[in-house]
Amino acid sequence: MVDWCRFATLERIGSLTMPTFSPHRLLAARIQAGLSQPQLAALIERTTSAVWTYENNKAIPPNHVVGLIAQGLGISAVDLYEPDPTDPVLRALTELHLLEAQHGRDETAAPPLQRRWARRPAAAPIAV
Repeated sequence: MVDWCRFATLERIGSLTMPTFSPHRLLAARIQAGLSQPQLAALIERTTSAVWTYENNKAIPPNHVVGLIAQGLGISAVDLYEPDPTDPVLRALTELHLLEAQHGRDETAAPPLQRRWARRPAAAPIAV
């Protein structure tokens, strides 16, 4: 039997990968906020079992509920999602971070960026 809740956490629309809701981030944020599951449930006007299902990856909360959860925890809704590991910018930053950790940061290794476009005087207005 297919666990559709786990399968549905990664949605594809065309070639774009949508961010994945993270039950682990929800749990960590709730604990850091010092709230119990019943307290968070009361803040978002949902049942304790609903919060439990979100934290245990048994259900994915709808976007409007994610907004309520984030507001109740005092965080951004973005903090409740995993970054997309296929994002080229994220991959490049991760690679740079790993290289820096391996080799250290060398500020003198690369020459300073040079200006690619020189300022040109404005063109004369066209007479009509």
